[in-house]
Amino acid sequence: MDAQLSPWWRRSFVILMVLGFSVLGFLARRTYRDAPPVPAKVIDETGQTLFTSEDITLGQQVFLRHGLMENGTIWGHGAYLGPDFSAEYLHTMALDVLSPLRAAQGAPAGSVTATATPMLHAKVARIIKQNRYDPATGTLTFYRRRSRLVSAAAGKVARVFRQSRAQWRPA
Repeated sequence: MDAQLSPWWRRSFVILMVLGFSVLGFLARRTYRDAPPVPAKVIDETGQTLFTSEDITLGQQVFLRHGLMENGTIWGHGAYLGPDFSAEYLHTMALDVLSPLRAAQGAPAGSVTATATPMLHAKVARIIKQNRYDPATGTLTFYRRRSRLVSAAAGKVARVFRQSRAQWRPA
């Protein structure tokens, strides 16, 4: 018995492919349209320029050249493939924001996270998530302590790359 397939199988397949690729195209367009802006310059609260969009572009090129897309918790592999700079920086920034808040409550300097209240954690989250980007000027303003953290993190990343350059070469 030679059974023929219904012509609707072929039509259904074509319709499914067209719909699938249409959704992919739509999502790709939205990804580029809704991408976060790259600031023209990043300044501290005194107005001193910390870095510019050109510096950000150079950093992205290093990121791509060394295949670091798979590093870090944001990209899904944790620290299996290398240092998790993003998680370390976010943790350090949260502790840096929390420290003066705890000190204002009279807590000892060493007890940053152990006894922090949920209200303090919420305040830290609010401070960290505050949008300091001005779209009219293309300027992002870092608070003073964050400027210092960015410099320290950049120095640490540079040291890691200098010490283990061979490890970061793509296969």
